[in-house]
This record gives sequence, C-alpha cells and structure tokens, in this order.
Amino acid sequence: MDGCTLKKDIIRMFSDGTVKMIDDDMIVEKRMILEVDGSREAVVIFTPGEEDLWALGNLYCRRMIESIKDIRSIKEDGGRIIVERSNKERAGSWNPGFFTRLREPFYRNKEKIMPPLFSLSNGRSPLMR
Repeated sequence: MDGCTLKKDIIRMFSDGTVKMIDDDMIVEKRMILEVDGSREAVVIFTPGEEDLWALGNLYCRRMIESIKDIRSIKEDGGRIIVERSNKERAGSWNPGFFTRLREPFYRNKEKIMPPLFSLSNGRSPLMR
C-alpha cells in the first residue's frame, strides 16, 4: 500500500489493563467529489490512488457512460474528479429505478426464471440464503 499508510503514535489499551504508546500504521483516506458535466454526482471517501479509474468505473456501472469514447476529459482538481462526457445525449444517465427493479423477480417469456436479487422485507438477498 505504497503511500496509503502513515506511521502514527497511538495509545493501545489491552484486555489485561495495560496501556502502551506504540507506533502504528494508519490508513490514509481522502474525500473526493465526482463532478460530471458540471453536476455533482457523488461524494466518497476512499484510499487515494487511481481516482480517475474509480471515476470511470463508477460512471460505467451507473450507466452514465458506455465506453471510454464517451469521455472528453477527466482530471483531478484538489478534492474533485471532473469528468466531461463527449456525447451527453448518447451516454446513459443515472436511473434510480434500476435498484427498485432488483427487488422484482426476473422473467423470460412470462416465466419466472430468477427470484429478486434482494428483498426489502428482510434486507437479505434470496440468493444469499
């Protein structure tokens, strides 16, 4: 984790009641704002490194881009990752209904082929039981 940790003096308390000051590794976290075409899309906290790849993966998973061809520019500016899409009309946009549909069974030719991915009644996926 090159550059993702730093040494800090901490006070560690042990179950036997002893207390020691030790030099320990701490993970560095960074707050980032993802802006797409001038709009704030996400605020995240993560371990720094490859923020541009995270942003592209985030946009792809959210169906806001279909490929790297949809990206005009991407840059990091302080605590922001700024993305400009090249074709805003063709690229998909965030659809919050996508997650709602995951609660419904999947059908093919009116035949139920898969249970819902998760259920709001117990918060667990039927696939994980």
